[in-house]
Amino acid sequence: MAIVAVILAGAVAGWAVDLLLSNAYRANPLLGAPSRCPDCRARARGVEFLPLIGGFVRPRCPACSSRLWPRFVLLAAGGAASFAACYLEFDDVAQALLGGVFCLAFLALTATDMEQRLLPDRIVLSGVILAICTAWLLPGMTMTDVLLGGAIAIGLAVGLLILSLPFGSGALGMGDLKVIALMGFLLGPRSLIVAVFIATLSAGLFAAVLLAGRRRRFGDYIAHGPFLALGAIAGLLWGSELWDWYSE
Repeated sequence: MAIVAVILAGAVAGWAVDLLLSNAYRANPLLGAPSRCPDCRARARGVEFLPLIGGFVRPRCPACSSRLWPRFVLLAAGGAASFAACYLEFDDVAQALLGGVFCLAFLALTATDMEQRLLPDRIVLSGVILAICTAWLLPGMTMTDVLLGGAIAIGLAVGLLILSLPFGSGALGMGDLKVIALMGFLLGPRSLIVAVFIATLSAGLFAAVLLAGRRRRFGDYIAHGPFLALGAIAGLLWGSELWDWYSE
């Protein structure tokens, strides 16, 4: 029954973040009236408040008819799946809930980057503070790992920024660098390296496919948030195992 409770907690948490997320795009109160439409900012009403179902029943904004980005699926379903994965990996309800919260934060960053090309400081910096205060409670982590991982991540972010300069100013933004710092404080040194490798490899392969298919041109914008989130979640769940496997 514990895993059922964890899954429900993840789905409800994802649904709540979905309703609040649009307020994080701009300088609006996070607890203000929620909106599902990033274009006209119309308030969510009635059926739109229902987890998952609301988005399928009303896929367009009733005020301006814009098609709504399906973050309701990414966050509610993704929250349930990530909370469950954390429970199966950590085998502890408290650690699963804490890990699930961080996974949900990265899913929220994925949504904002794909929908608005933003990685809001409200999410990233709040995540950094939460990681510094609580990441040492996760399996295999100590406060030394938290601080050392953060320091390495900051240095790594600066190095990646320098390496990205020949590819144009949009190749790697400050938001991406802040997310890498968050990953460091959350994951510690070893899992951070695994996470950044996964993120870099997946982003490179995706960009290569788009360039080969002429869907993008060299220098065009490609959201890095989803790939950083992929690496971060993989590092959180399996970073130590992957590091040990590679080191053998």
